[in-house]
Amino acid sequence: HTSYFALADSPLQHQGFVQTSRCAREELPELRHWTGVFQPLHHTVASLCHAALASMKQPLRLSLLPTVSSRHLSPFACARRRLLSTPPPSAPKPSLLDSAADLLSTLRWKAAQALTSSLPAAERARLLENYQPPAAPPSPSQDDSSTLDPVVPAKTVAEAVAEARAAEARIQSAKWSKEKASIMEEAEKAAKARVETDLALHIRRLEVERLEAEKAARPEVGQGLGTHPVLGPVVADFGTKRVHVVSAGVLTSIPVWEEQRIYRHERAKAMATDKAKTLHLGLPGVIALHEDRNGKLSILDGQHRVGMMSILEQKHGGALDTQRILVEVFPQHPFHSDSHATELFTEVNKAEPVKLVDMPGVAKASDRKIITESAGILQQRFPQMFSASQNCRAPHLNVDNLRDALFASNVIGRHGIKSSKVLEEWMMEQNRALGEKYEGEEARKKVAKTAMAKALKFGFFLGLESSWLYD
Repeated sequence: HTSYFALADSPLQHQGFVQTSRCAREELPELRHWTGVFQPLHHTVASLCHAALASMKQPLRLSLLPTVSSRHLSPFACARRRLLSTPPPSAPKPSLLDSAADLLSTLRWKAAQALTSSLPAAERARLLENYQPPAAPPSPSQDDSSTLDPVVPAKTVAEAVAEARAAEARIQSAKWSKEKASIMEEAEKAAKARVETDLALHIRRLEVERLEAEKAARPEVGQGLGTHPVLGPVVADFGTKRVHVVSAGVLTSIPVWEEQRIYRHERAKAMATDKAKTLHLGLPGVIALHEDRNGKLSILDGQHRVGMMSILEQKHGGALDTQRILVEVFPQHPFHSDSHATELFTEVNKAEPVKLVDMPGVAKASDRKIITESAGILQQRFPQMFSASQNCRAPHLNVDNLRDALFASNVIGRHGIKSSKVLEEWMMEQNRALGEKYEGEEARKKVAKTAMAKALKFGFFLGLESSWLYD
């Protein structure tokens, strides 16, 4: 370790090695107490050292290392040869303890590799372009502000449900240990179903292209595509939309439109609890899907009803017919604009309370991402203080109401916040300040005793008032 840290402390001109060494020293200071230059190292440090050493194509010169004596160079050179002869440690396999987005990407990639193995090479490569394994995490020194409007892969309802179940189970270690295997199985099943849906749509797209080519060559050839590979037969075609009857299981395998409001599993569970009392009434309403020019389907309206159906199907089985759900599909024709889905979403939701932060084109994607992540973290930290109802009373908060309030009050802009962690820390500071405020008897008199008691019990005061949003 003497050679390693002497080199790190020297004014070495090799910038990559200096930064890597400094990072290792700051994040893992216990390495200073290790005996031996390169004993079995921690996975992270071994990876960092391998990357740094591999980049040294030129021999180190003593003139560049005035603080390092010649006795340091011999063991360092030996260690360099030893380390370069050993492959870098492989990354650990993803689990539900890691990023849910990375896990779902990995599962989709795995399913896509298996399901497309029989396709011709060209078609397989074309389909696999839509599935990429998780990218390497950003450097610790990378500024969040350097990423503008990141694109978050759209999830299906089934994938969102698996993710939500994992988040709920992780709060209680006993529940997590008991349900981890079943949740992982559910996530794998959801990812596979999503890829199967995408594959069916891809094959249909190839068939459409083939028929269009034939029709161009021979005008007498008709467009005999027949039954839709995912949605089944067309019940009625009105030109601007088609009507199908499909199962709830099929709907859970279709991605939610990427600009749709966030799927909230607690909301779907609350809807399922209410609906369980009136199963005899059936399922009023329809589910709206969008079909883009390439044939890709996405849920435009009704994602929480689809989640509710999935829950009811598991709990009540045949008590509710979830095999015949009325679906309307709005295809994007060549004469439609690129904002076809946005226009439809706005039209559908004019009569529904869509949050301002979720309206397409209103909030920047990067701001919405920061707000959504920080609000979700706060909800996980204080689950007893969050309600699924948007009409909840103090001292509770609803996560979507909180997201909308953070956006409407321009907290991010006024305080120059660039990451979800900074926003979370700002909210916790506001919570601490409110806690101090309500230590006084005068402030407590303005709040109901039951609300004050619960806020004190869990140490959460943001739901008592909204003035903190404007501090």
